[in-house]
Amino acid sequence: MYHFFFSKKAILKRQFKKSSIKQISAFKNGDVGKVIGTIQNITDPLLTPFTQKKCVYYEIKVIDTSSKEEKVLISEEKIKDFHLINYSGKALLKVRTASMDITKDINYASGYFNKPTEAMKAFLIKNNINPKTVIKTRKSLRFVEKSLSIGERVGIYGQGFLEVPLNKYDEYDTREILTFKSLESQALYVTDNPKKLEQNHFKS
Repeated sequence: MYHFFFSKKAILKRQFKKSSIKQISAFKNGDVGKVIGTIQNITDPLLTPFTQKKCVYYEIKVIDTSSKEEKVLISEEKIKDFHLINYSGKALLKVRTASMDITKDINYASGYFNKPTEAMKAFLIKNNINPKTVIKTRKSLRFVEKSLSIGERVGIYGQGFLEVPLNKYDEYDTREILTFKSLESQALYVTDNPKKLEQNHFKS
């Protein structure tokens, strides 16, 4: 119970909920606030393994559900920095150590009556997992996929700094850009939960 209310992610969720939306253009160096916008990739996007969606982040799990104690067979997470854009400007999100609160896109159960998709079967084979049992029946598996897709609406809460990107995606562009990243003193929170994005009160 203590962990549920006082974990880092739980605290960040409450901070996000309580905060008013701040315009990107209104941030001063070191300001902390909440921003909502859409995802724009900087480099070539990732592809989600099960749905082949273009994205900047995905987390997948394949879980064996054949017994009471479920067993995670595969867990994979990939992430790339991205731009967050809205009517008030553009920000750079360095999200490799961010606290991600992402909804499930896929939560699919396969077994005797349900086949895994071709993409799911290919992923299992790639990871040296046979989708069938020794008696040639389909294994009871659950496939979970979460992602942040290109163009998806997301919200973030964190501390922004005016910086020239060190990893120069455009070597001729030396302009400062509002940059969010996780720090020891202030973690970066990212969510695509539609209910959490419904709050639309603003402050300048």
